[in-house]
Amino acid sequence: MAIKDNIVNKKRIDLAEVIPLDFPFSVFIDVCNACNFKCKFCAIQTSNEKLNFKKQVMNWELYKKVVDDIYSTGNQLKMLRLTANGEPLMCKDLAKMIRYARKDKCITEHIEIVTNGSLFTHEITDSIIDAGIDRIRISIEAPDKVGYKEICGADIDWEKFIENLTYLYNNRKQCEIYIKTVDAAVAGEDKETEFYKVFEPICDKISIEHVIPIWTGYDKIYKDFDINRNEGLHGHSVADVRVCPFPFYSCVVNPDGQVTACCNDWKRGIILGDMNAESFIDIWRGGYYRDFLIGMLEKGRKCNHSICRVCEYPNYDAVDILDGKEDIILSRYR
Repeated sequence: MAIKDNIVNKKRIDLAEVIPLDFPFSVFIDVCNACNFKCKFCAIQTSNEKLNFKKQVMNWELYKKVVDDIYSTGNQLKMLRLTANGEPLMCKDLAKMIRYARKDKCITEHIEIVTNGSLFTHEITDSIIDAGIDRIRISIEAPDKVGYKEICGADIDWEKFIENLTYLYNNRKQCEIYIKTVDAAVAGEDKETEFYKVFEPICDKISIEHVIPIWTGYDKIYKDFDINRNEGLHGHSVADVRVCPFPFYSCVVNPDGQVTACCNDWKRGIILGDMNAESFIDIWRGGYYRDFLIGMLEKGRKCNHSICRVCEYPNYDAVDILDGKEDIILSRYR
């Protein structure tokens, strides 16, 4: 049976001891920011706000440039996530992308995707497993077909959905299958029991997370869901985080090549560079990114940038603590 636990690394490096980093620990390459679902909690897919970018699939040439740039540094990521704000299984080159990063160029120790799982077929499963993927995170939005219609606005073939996930699990080889849902989707003992009954036999790890305000400035989530303001994503206590740790070790390459500090910045208010015109390492080590991080340490996130000011995500999910260590870290930057 699957382990009822989340996948937070219990043996994390103390981030405060090692930053500034010459090279990030992890990178999100968003191979597709479109999605086949319109989940009620997802700002980028359901908000009526006008976005200043297209929803698209990343083309192979741009993806290759990103991977080649990382390869040319001689460094290796700890984690590469081919996911950020969309559904990666909509990208027809996904298996090719996994193979190129994981096997051909070996730029990462670990590679994973986050998916709603609805587009899995036996052929897609075989192709991405053979390409070398290490983990697949599957977000389950409801324990039954009716719930999917309510939460995602999607009619899914429930029997086929479960059959495809079962095939994935039975043919996963080196890949860890992590299935998760949120408490709002399985409210009530009966639904929670049904969730575990259906999905625990077809994954390696399984958990029920809290709904949290992940999307910066997207207040509609408070109307649709009862947000627990005491417990974070993984059940830990919510605290007001002054210094957001995420941009110190990770960043996002969007499908059009724009580099942003965080996938929760869904409107792309903090653009750090453009992979079409710059190299990855020049962006990561560049003056604009550096000034942004120094400002985070000196002023705190709420005074550093208007986007960070209204973001609650660090309060609910920051595992690395930089608060109280700003002066020591700043001395290294200087």
